[in-house]
Amino acid sequence: MVCATLLDAEYAVLARQVVANNSPEFMRADVADDNPAVWFVEVDGLIMDARSLSLNLQTTAFARGYIPYIPALGRDGTDTLMDQARREGLFS
Repeated sequence: MVCATLLDAEYAVLARQVVANNSPEFMRADVADDNPAVWFVEVDGLIMDARSLSLNLQTTAFARGYIPYIPALGRDGTDTLMDQARREGLFS
């Protein structure tokens, strides 16, 4: 009984580590930029690379938290846009 509980606990910890290691929040910026899996989004049932989408779709994907930044604007441009949106009270 104790072994099963400990194994379950160990599995839960390992499962969380796998998610954390593959999550863009825990990757270096250059690694996340080069990882195609970070940029996969589903559009009308098709898996697409967000970097090839229109600015409107990139902005929507970013706002929903699907991608780390808006590729058409770059990291700096996205940060500038977010700062402006916060000043205008659009985001908290």
